[in-house]
Amino acid sequence: GPFDVLERTSHRREGKRMDPDESMWQVSEKIAQKELFMLKFALVGCGRIAKRHSDLLGHREIEGAQLVGVCDLDESRAKAIGDKFDVPYFTDMHEMMKQLNVDVISVLTDSGSHANVVVDLAQYGKHIVVEKPIALTLDDVDRMITTCDRHGIKLFVVQQNRFNVPVLKLREALEAGRRMLEEHREQEERRRAARQLQSRREHVLLAVV
Repeated sequence: GPFDVLERTSHRREGKRMDPDESMWQVSEKIAQKELFMLKFALVGCGRIAKRHSDLLGHREIEGAQLVGVCDLDESRAKAIGDKFDVPYFTDMHEMMKQLNVDVISVLTDSGSHANVVVDLAQYGKHIVVEKPIALTLDDVDRMITTCDRHGIKLFVVQQNRFNVPVLKLREALEAGRRMLEEHREQEERRRAARQLQSRREHVLLAVV
């Protein structure tokens, strides 16, 4: 029955067994509270990179985030992702922003259009995530940052490669190298201080003699 579904859902979302003293209505309220704090993402651009973004958001693999809409100038690409995750799809990003309640916009268009798309979307006052590279010229980057600052929104650039295993290992090696270098410098400082102290003692002994 519906309560059984609710119980299974609560177990799956909470990741633990339900408290036997907790009523189904209390569980339902907890789930509703979680939904209230869910960040709603909309994707602009449904090309190759959008598959990764839509899979993570559409399958709720990122806690506290969900996919609510997608947009692409190519209707077939927008429709494919929209139908897959049962969310509205659009060919006009302004129409999407007018119709949907969105918290964050992910800009996944071709690199050369990032600047104009971000500047156009900033007017809606929603935080923006943009795929790398942020733009193709420094002037465009400055324009994007200035516009987002003016509208009081945050602009994020995707840099997921920082979390790739080879990059993490390289960082660990660099940090280990820095520590070794710092330890070597400290040892050299101690040796130099010891030599200076020994030299002073020798001068004192010569003066006494």
